[in-house]
Amino acid sequence: MERFRAKRVPTTPKTLARLMEESQRALEELRPLYRRLEATDRLVDRLVAWLYGLMDEEAERLWMAPSG
Repeated sequence: MERFRAKRVPTTPKTLARLMEESQRALEELRPLYRRLEATDRLVDRLVAWLYGLMDEEAERLWMAPSG
């Protein structure tokens, strides 16, 4: 709300409701893409573990370890 006020955007209930609807619609459209990215990330992790000859338990510990 502060950003709207700072930019002098009218914040009528109708405008806020429309913004909420548009935000929800955008999130719904992005959700399948996010799921595909997560699945691809898991596949890459499994392939890297396989290339290094890691057992499932070893790979899990590696992915759960804090990086740094």
